[in-house]
Amino acid sequence: MNSNAPVHALRQLLELPADPTLLGAWGAVIGLRPGQTDSALREFSSLLLQTIWESPHLSLRAIAHVSAAIDGTMDDASRARLYRLTGHGFRAVGKAAEAAKQYKLARTYFLRTGDHAEVGRTAIGYVYALALLGRSNDALSIAKEGRRKLPRDDLQARGRLELNLALAFLRAGRHRIAERRYRRAMQVCEEAQDAAGVGACLHHLGMIASRQGHVEQAIEFHTNANAHLESANLPVAALYCKAALALAEMSLGDWEVSLKKLRKLRAQFEDVGDQRAEALVRRDLASGLARLGVVEAAAEEGVQAFRLLRQLGLDDEEARLALFLGRLFAEKKWHEEAQCYLQQARTFYRASGDQWMTHRASVELASALVASGDVAGGLELLRPSRRYLERVDPSGDGVLSLTIWAEAQLARRRASYAETAARKARRRAKRYPAVLLRPRLALCLARACALRNRHAQAVTWAERAASEQEDIWRKFGDRGLRDTLSESRSRIFAKASAIVAQHGGRRAGHRALELIAQSRSALLLEDCLQSQRSGHPARGLRTALEKLRDDLLERPLEVDAQLRNAGLREEIEYVSQKLVTATRGAAPMNRALRGNVEEWSARLGQRELVLFDRDSEGWQAFVVRTNGSIDMVRLTDLDTVLRDNWGPLQLTLKAAARAPQGRRGDFVRRTQRDSVARLDRIGAAIWDRVELNEAEAVVVPYGELHNVPLEALSASGNITLTRLPHPSLVRPQRSSQHRSLGDALVLHGPAKGTEQEAVDVAQQLTEAGFRTTRGDQRGLLGESRKQPWKVLHIAAHGSLHPEGWLLSALQLADGWLGFEALERRTVRDSLVYMSSCESGVVNQNSGANLQGWLASGLAAGARELILSLWKLDDRSASRFAELFYDEWRTGSSAAHSAVLARRKLRQEQPHPFSWAPFIAVG
Repeated sequence: MNSNAPVHALRQLLELPADPTLLGAWGAVIGLRPGQTDSALREFSSLLLQTIWESPHLSLRAIAHVSAAIDGTMDDASRARLYRLTGHGFRAVGKAAEAAKQYKLARTYFLRTGDHAEVGRTAIGYVYALALLGRSNDALSIAKEGRRKLPRDDLQARGRLELNLALAFLRAGRHRIAERRYRRAMQVCEEAQDAAGVGACLHHLGMIASRQGHVEQAIEFHTNANAHLESANLPVAALYCKAALALAEMSLGDWEVSLKKLRKLRAQFEDVGDQRAEALVRRDLASGLARLGVVEAAAEEGVQAFRLLRQLGLDDEEARLALFLGRLFAEKKWHEEAQCYLQQARTFYRASGDQWMTHRASVELASALVASGDVAGGLELLRPSRRYLERVDPSGDGVLSLTIWAEAQLARRRASYAETAARKARRRAKRYPAVLLRPRLALCLARACALRNRHAQAVTWAERAASEQEDIWRKFGDRGLRDTLSESRSRIFAKASAIVAQHGGRRAGHRALELIAQSRSALLLEDCLQSQRSGHPARGLRTALEKLRDDLLERPLEVDAQLRNAGLREEIEYVSQKLVTATRGAAPMNRALRGNVEEWSARLGQRELVLFDRDSEGWQAFVVRTNGSIDMVRLTDLDTVLRDNWGPLQLTLKAAARAPQGRRGDFVRRTQRDSVARLDRIGAAIWDRVELNEAEAVVVPYGELHNVPLEALSASGNITLTRLPHPSLVRPQRSSQHRSLGDALVLHGPAKGTEQEAVDVAQQLTEAGFRTTRGDQRGLLGESRKQPWKVLHIAAHGSLHPEGWLLSALQLADGWLGFEALERRTVRDSLVYMSSCESGVVNQNSGANLQGWLASGLAAGARELILSLWKLDDRSASRFAELFYDEWRTGSSAAHSAVLARRKLRQEQPHPFSWAPFIAVG
């Protein structure tokens, strides 16, 4: 028989009828001589030991098939072996209780036969199953019997027995006893020259060291374990060990490197085809991301791991994932789903007798109950678990339980109890992962101080929470990791700023606004800083990215090209990351811009600044006046107004864009009055409350307001508004005399309407004194440029792709123009006008970081941008451009020119679809 095809052999077995001739018939199929039933049974047992961990469900089916066939003819020894193999199978699929029953039956039948050695060997698996069930005392009793029964010279079996007994104490949370047992097991395995057993002992000793906070010792254990497992030619087990090593190294603060290692290991497990291992590494990776507060990325990895484990039927591991996903759903405030998953995990662990995990699940369930408003139920569940975890793991899960206890006490307004618990937890939270709870604990202390009317201390603790969260965020040099971390960072900053705004005294507005600004668009600010000293980008990488995007977007709807398109997307992602690295490098986070109201005020001149924000109580606006004072304005009904008006208005605008040209006029006439009324209601909910005092203002939107035409709302129609994603990007006002003439580039797409617009704009710019170049090739943008273009106007069809900015582009004659095309050497200090559908729409990532033409233009150094918020009509887009340049070439700012052009276009085309989408940025 081909020894490399055991799974195939078992499948052949399952195809035969389950009658007494089964083993004989199967023996003939695999090449045994007729009549060798005993040999066939031994071969079957040998095959199962090879396949039971790779294909446990198939192995269980095969065992049941053989048992049904020979049940009436089996002797006690054969029956015992089949029971033991069945126990192995149940172990492999995580059904520890069923495995323990099978091992118990196997032990009984081996005792009947008087085969003491087999009783001892059965004890190895039996003890492991009892360990999974958390029954450490029963495991100890069976292990003692196994020691007596095993032959003294079978050192390998004795080592494995001790190894599994140590696991029983580890799963029960009895770390000191487990550590002694593992060291004893390691001595036996070393004497037996069992490298795999030694590696397993070292691996678990490393896990114990990690739980006890001895990180350097854990790293040493895992490193040695990896060496032993590789020497034993167990590459998959070595990969497990490397995953544990990466998690241990994360404790030293080098989280970025550790997460990269885990992602690499996940890919390696995918390559070797070990789905169980892949699922567990995905779980570890998700756990690391979750501890860092990266909820979205952690959820994605966790769900993938859960699906794999569900397919494999691994109940124990599935329960761990249920616990993990319950915690994530609680983070997202999906209370019912979170409680369902957490209760499922808790029920499993209680039934299995695993004390540690039962209490851990109880803590998480208590947290979900408190968050949903059931504080009494949460505290009742938390009390015994908090005492247990504080005793067995004071610097790890004990800190988590104390944190949740403090938050529950705050919910009951028992500030002194909460403060005591939070201070105790902060003293203990000195190692990873508990150290990541320090910002959350600082917020607990801030809220406790606020309840006790200790306002100054409340503000100090709130600002400390933001500062500690920022320190965590800055430890990451990798752009992608900082991006995913931004969500948790923004949550901490939002809560801290709310406390400062309420308890900050005379300067509450200043301090709260600076915290809010610090949390906003940090990666965009980093890009702006880095672009000031960037050299020429990696042109080869840019060309590769352009070609890949062209190939994908030219034929996006091919039904038979799904694999091809998926591959192209992967290539685009890879090349774009290389491009970012080559162009910008790792940005120095200690130089990232911080919010400073005094600096913004000095640059505002005679403009006011309005920064919108949304906290747990709803929308608000911070207005920085020209004298430096700050007004905090609550927009109490804006949520309702946006829901009732902006949503329906968006549907109208999309319907207008989709309407055929011949029917569009009739549609906009019918919906004009309703659309204008909806805009007016949104404007009243915002600008009637804010009450700007100056003729010009800078607006910093937030959330869905990024895509609302704030500049076109009724109360702001006569005020010159320019928008920015962050107040630190405000530039000093500049008079019209400072504008210099130079080169202008006008690009257009292949559509006839865009070409006519380009002709008209080029003529206007030439008449204004610019040296104008017009064309339809993207290569013109960066061709041999020594000085930036003073004006870049692009009239082309395009949109923000639903899969993100990498696939979003403008269509020119020679391909698709992407965001990376804007760079400092071509558009620094220039006007960039994107006459394209949805050019002003931004993709809002976690943490309010933005992607889109707006962000790319500002990062490239453009002074002013004109963009659109929805799909345009060619006629109105061309007319707006004409009206805009008529004003702009006289010396007006882009924002003021847009106001005048919008006003004139509204008189000609009254529906907001035509005149409202255009925004000025800069």
